[in-house]
Amino acid sequence: MGSSTLYHHVIFFDQHGDWAIIQQGMNRSNRMARRYHWISDSIKSFILEPHSGIISKCKRPNVLNMTSVDSTDNQRICVNLATGNSNNLRSSVSKVSSVITSMGRDKWFHSNSVSEDEHSGNYNFIEHYEMPRKLDWNLFKRIYDIHPQNYEQLVSISGVGSATVRALSLIGEIIYGSKASWQDPVKYNFAHGGKDGVPYPIARKTYDNSIRYLSSAIEGAEIKRDEKIQSLKKLAAYSAKIFNTYKRGGDIFRMN
Repeated sequence: MGSSTLYHHVIFFDQHGDWAIIQQGMNRSNRMARRYHWISDSIKSFILEPHSGIISKCKRPNVLNMTSVDSTDNQRICVNLATGNSNNLRSSVSKVSSVITSMGRDKWFHSNSVSEDEHSGNYNFIEHYEMPRKLDWNLFKRIYDIHPQNYEQLVSISGVGSATVRALSLIGEIIYGSKASWQDPVKYNFAHGGKDGVPYPIARKTYDNSIRYLSSAIEGAEIKRDEKIQSLKKLAAYSAKIFNTYKRGGDIFRMN
């Protein structure tokens, strides 16, 4: 998703078998990071809206989100491409690459309704889409031999990384018209800690100031009254979740 490369990955377990995963990825081009949260309480699928939150300082307009529900059909096409005739896949890659070469570009741009003009062969693109310069065809041979039955099995194969995912998704969208999601699922966040490896203790005053700021922003927002009330309720519930005492099976967890 996007061009972030993971450099931090930890998983926590409690004595009840519940788990949480925290990952952090770095965009190599702009040197900005975003954080990925996975929580066992809410996860139903590892390939369909699995994250409890994706946190970053900024929201980008052109992030490939293959875990979006809107990418389900594209996922299916990717599996079909990877497990089908390799000559057909090479032909599709060659077709896409030839158009890129003729346009003199390394980057694709597409709209929500990607289409090819039957007479001119021109494509309409708006958003950024990169085609990997080199594909590992030995990997595709191994994928064919393994023959994954679904997208989760496909991306679980060792060696299947961002280049493979993006190439298959591109071919599925451009050649077969199966659209993927380009809506960035990131959420904004306030930073209350450092990057020196030492976590900050929860500072009640700092969080209270942030919550007051958010409350003020909601109050001043030009939205319907019902939406404003619901937003304030969500903010209050979130505040309570951070600072209240939690009980689970006799164990008490205090966040403040």
